[in-house]
Amino acid sequence: MNNVRSLGLWNDSDSQQSWSSDLTLQSADDTAGEWAPDGVSLLGARVATVKATTTTTTTSTTTTTTTTGTAGTTTGTAPAASWIASLNDTVIKADMTAASAGGTVTESGMGKLFTDLAAELTTNKTTLSASQFTDLKLIATDLNVGETASAYLTYVVGALVNGSTSNTYWTGGAATAVALGNLAAGATAAKVTELNGKWLLGTDLPSSTVSMSGVSAFSVSYNAVSNAVFAATGPSMNDINQGYLGDCYLLSALSEVAKQDPSAIQSMITNNGNNTYGVRFFINGTAQYVTVNNQLPDGGTIFNSATNDWASLVEKAYAQVQSSGLIPTGNTVAAGNSFSTIGNGGAPEYTLEEITGASAITDFYANGSSWVQYVYNNALNAVSAVAGVTTASALSALVTDLGQGFDVILSSYTNATSGGMETLIADHAMSVYGYDTATGNLEIRNPWGSMSGQYWSTTFEVSLGTLLADGDTISADNAISPAAMIGASVASAAALQASTQVTAFSVSDSSANVASNIAALNADTRLITVALTDTNALSLTYAQFTTDTSVLAKLPGTYTAAVSGVTAANAAAMQANSHVASFTVSDTAANVTAALTALNGDSKLASLTVSGTTGADTLNLTGSTVAATINLNGDTASVSAGLSAATMSFIGTPDVITLGTGAATIGFTLAAAGGIETIANFQYGHDQLVINLSGAANSVLMAANTTVNGVNAISLYSSASPTHGIVLLGMSSTLTASNLLSAHTTFSGGQAVIT
Repeated sequence: MNNVRSLGLWNDSDSQQSWSSDLTLQSADDTAGEWAPDGVSLLGARVATVKATTTTTTTSTTTTTTTTGTAGTTTGTAPAASWIASLNDTVIKADMTAASAGGTVTESGMGKLFTDLAAELTTNKTTLSASQFTDLKLIATDLNVGETASAYLTYVVGALVNGSTSNTYWTGGAATAVALGNLAAGATAAKVTELNGKWLLGTDLPSSTVSMSGVSAFSVSYNAVSNAVFAATGPSMNDINQGYLGDCYLLSALSEVAKQDPSAIQSMITNNGNNTYGVRFFINGTAQYVTVNNQLPDGGTIFNSATNDWASLVEKAYAQVQSSGLIPTGNTVAAGNSFSTIGNGGAPEYTLEEITGASAITDFYANGSSWVQYVYNNALNAVSAVAGVTTASALSALVTDLGQGFDVILSSYTNATSGGMETLIADHAMSVYGYDTATGNLEIRNPWGSMSGQYWSTTFEVSLGTLLADGDTISADNAISPAAMIGASVASAAALQASTQVTAFSVSDSSANVASNIAALNADTRLITVALTDTNALSLTYAQFTTDTSVLAKLPGTYTAAVSGVTAANAAAMQANSHVASFTVSDTAANVTAALTALNGDSKLASLTVSGTTGADTLNLTGSTVAATINLNGDTASVSAGLSAATMSFIGTPDVITLGTGAATIGFTLAAAGGIETIANFQYGHDQLVINLSGAANSVLMAANTTVNGVNAISLYSSASPTHGIVLLGMSSTLTASNLLSAHTTFSGGQAVIT
């Protein structure tokens, strides 16, 4: 399948960035009629001031570099592997014995072996003999026989001894490369030194000359740095601050992986303890390694810069590994071991695979009013294409990817500003580091990072619909370390639970999101902890609080809950529970009345919801100070003379409500089934009576002044059925029925509301 990558052109005019790119669709499979997009070739170098004059430190091709670091060495008395005794050269044998002391072969020990070998050849004025070369071949073959060597060390020793395309040239920080070649019998001390420098000492520095399209070539010098490789908290996306190099496609991917799976970055770098570092890249899913030292271009100030060095080391390693010609960038520049090779744009699809070893890369490519979804294998060959993908479907897939810890990169083709700051940058790759559930937008980070006087937003949000209209591309890998995912959102929990790549995960989200998904989280067997991003109480029902105990046990010990729907009998337990900040009781009139004394003493009780039966119910809230919502569901009582009578007595037993001092909302249905309901202590402006008119016109509601057993009252009834209704007991004689209707009653949605 065709996998065409087009080169973005970077032009520098008056210190402003302008960009152009040739983006077309190329046939992925002429016979099948499928299509795949051009790869995104992006530079996005941050404009910086380049020194008018620079000096170049050139490493001599005959200089012998000796590392003296002791970290990474292993002490012990384990006997040397038996095959070491068969080595012929005494210097090689002694150094191999020392390098594997304790049973683990060290990188520094192997570097010393080849350094001492070159010194031996120089002293003896000889070249590498066939016997010595045989010794080295045996070492490369048996490095893990009777002892242990890391995958990194095994790889670089094998490349040094057995050959590699990277051995074709030696650069060593000079302006141009010179021929080198693979190791063989007859090799000079200089060749042994340079191969040792290339694979074990990290001295094959990239070219000192850097050329980028649209700008004049410039030079860099190399200076040793002494910053920590990682901060104490590990790699962070904020360690990416792109400088004067067009490698946004690399740095945005590093920033994204640092955010999504920091352990992948940490496992990428081997600290040899002697100011050299092994750096791993993948090609077609297979690990390849390169060694770099702590010398960075202009002391780590001109390209990526940070207070720690991991990203700069990887950036430099990515330039050095280009000597192999096997690690593609997505551009067409082939300058070998040079920042020129990686600084002229590229495709983030490549760097995502090369950093993570992902087995698949997915592109969502804007195509008019919908997206085309392309899937590539780890060789970046298109294996499928689906057209007509909606923005909603694409967003759902991306949110799921982010939730699973997959890496997502935006390739932008337009410029945009917000609040006077640049956000979207044309022909620029940026990290998509999250999804804002409140706004529905993707969260973006520009790899330019932060600097004084910046004119861009380091982070911002943008909708997927905007990116579709802009004609952008979004790439996602499927890479994640098979370990615990930390700090996932609730929205991604289901995908993490289902993922075969996730052994465990933790959630960090708002109280509202956790509470609304509590049952699903409770069922997630791989969920280990839940962190809340705010201090709000979880709003839970009593059933959730008592059933979803597995997930509640994974919350921090300081979490609080607002529990609703507690029965009167369980109120005491809620009052005593340290996690319960407040609770509401929902129960029958009989149960609430029976438990009222205890309920009145519960300081966490926030409100009451009281129900009744179809028979006569009695609710006595005397002494209650909390709000109450009451609906007793009617009864069979009536008044033979009608509720308009001056005095009345009831046929049957009505529902009886005595209110407390808390605000009450009482619901009643004005119909025969409603029966009679008496309410004592109702207060205008404090309580609320909501009467369902059962579909009748507003005009059916009537009110009359009356008395019940000598107590002043106001009755409310339907003109169509005057024997059923509500009697407000204890109303002052100065409060008239007509005033109730005119001043305290409003009608809305088939209901009369009296307040």
